[in-house]
Amino acid sequence: MSEKIKLVFTIMLIFICIPFIIGSFSKTPVNSKVLQSYSEKNYGEEVLPGIVARQISLESEPETLKAQAVIARTVIYKEIVQGEWATEVFGFEQMEEQYGYIKAKEYYEKVKKAVQDTKGVVMKYQGEYIEPSFCVMSNGMSRSGEEAYKSKSYSYLPSVQNPYDLLADTYLAVQTISKEKIYGKLKEEIHLSKEEVEAMRKKQESICVCERDSKEYVEKVQVGERKLSGEEFRHIFNLESSCYYIEESGDNYIITTKGVGHGIGLSQYNANEMAKEGKTYEEILKYYYTNIELVIE
Repeated sequence: MSEKIKLVFTIMLIFICIPFIIGSFSKTPVNSKVLQSYSEKNYGEEVLPGIVARQISLESEPETLKAQAVIARTVIYKEIVQGEWATEVFGFEQMEEQYGYIKAKEYYEKVKKAVQDTKGVVMKYQGEYIEPSFCVMSNGMSRSGEEAYKSKSYSYLPSVQNPYDLLADTYLAVQTISKEKIYGKLKEEIHLSKEEVEAMRKKQESICVCERDSKEYVEKVQVGERKLSGEEFRHIFNLESSCYYIEESGDNYIITTKGVGHGIGLSQYNANEMAKEGKTYEEILKYYYTNIELVIE
């Protein structure tokens, strides 16, 4: 009886060890990084609806939402490969707080379908994930990626026309800010000295745009004797767009903006109008990102 028990135990031990023996001689060992990337991408698909919901108007057309889903997925997959997940997750609970349960449920299902209909689709250029820049609305022309980012590696971001942006109700925004408020804000943000502020008070047009790119977006702003980047000045004063005009008027400055956002890549407003005309999400994406491939991963 004891010999039979030993035999059964030996057979069981062999079967238990076989997978480990085979694994040790396998020519294709499991790559832990691949497994980690796979699981992170699965997680990315799960949280993608909430992320897309935070990036675009949820009243947008289905094809526009699909385009935005591909944009968001491309960013997430790129971050996973680089080992730097930076995209903030925005889930149903946050949507419920913002819209209420009924509307949040409606929106969530709408975005979820856009994510499912484009499952795994990302944009690549020469085998690499692209930088899928987008904005709410351009000034009528998207900026060239090469010009905006000062690099030829962004040649897939061309300058294209966005005629519908010009017709949007929110295309133009005008605000009047007192000089003293502007000086105070600049003193706080870029640490202007009292002497610099006094010199600016005595000089006409001490704050003005001094450099623009070929599509009228601001690159440099003259502030007294200093020069700020167009984006730095924009963020200090929370301006709607990177395309803006500064005009001195008595004790105030009048700042007029065109569009909403930095103007690079896809314009959500114009893209949505394209979708209304019957354009598919693939056609929309290839209009804004040239020579790219839409691949499924």
